[in-house]
Amino acid sequence: MVAPYVVVLESTKACDLACRHCRAKAIPNRLPGELTIEEIKRLVDDLSSSGVKLFVISGGDALKRDDIFEILEYSSRRITTALSPSGSRINPEVAKKIRDTGVNMVSISIDGPEEIHDQFRGVQGAFKMAIEAVKSLQSAGLPVQINSTISKYNVDRLQELRETIEKLRPVFWDVFMLIPTGRATRDMMVSPAEAEQVMRTIAKWRVEGLNVRMTCAPYLVRVMNEMGITRPLPLIKTTGGEV
Repeated sequence: MVAPYVVVLESTKACDLACRHCRAKAIPNRLPGELTIEEIKRLVDDLSSSGVKLFVISGGDALKRDDIFEILEYSSRRITTALSPSGSRINPEVAKKIRDTGVNMVSISIDGPEEIHDQFRGVQGAFKMAIEAVKSLQSAGLPVQINSTISKYNVDRLQELRETIEKLRPVFWDVFMLIPTGRATRDMMVSPAEAEQVMRTIAKWRVEGLNVRMTCAPYLVRVMNEMGITRPLPLIKTTGGEV
């Protein structure tokens, strides 16, 4: 059996944000029954021995686990490891602790200019926290990927979103199309016509040299073929090479 390339662990449902589209339906506090650190270590060993290339630790917000740094250090010694936190708990000191675990990359979500992001993430000040997280991680020497979810809340603000992201100079930008799962509902999705325009915009940006790709949008390949674009999908650049 061929091992999956990437495995994502939802390490906790706890999170300080209240995102409208949260897949995990995250809540403020941790629940009993989450995997223990010993169980997660055994999982890491299994993934490493099976040939999985990338292990992403997500949530909720994994930084709400008091054992997260030990988990990251253990995992990073055995498999390429990335962290996907909410960004609400990252300051320069925390960023350095993350770096010292050996993590290859950290992803932070930003969905638009301040008013759009705060509305979507359900917490006033979420945008400022995300910006501080990105800058703290970069100052600590960690590669940062920025994730953005396209929904009815920001589909007409794509250029502003691009300008916001470009100012932060991430090593990679990953654009997601909202999928109605968890707290996300169908009425939050963009229309088919809007989705087509989003993909054509992203394809155009790629031609311009912007290091951006799309997740949850396999039809981007069809759009690029129709537009005569052959540029391959970019790879994630990490301190450990390409993944």
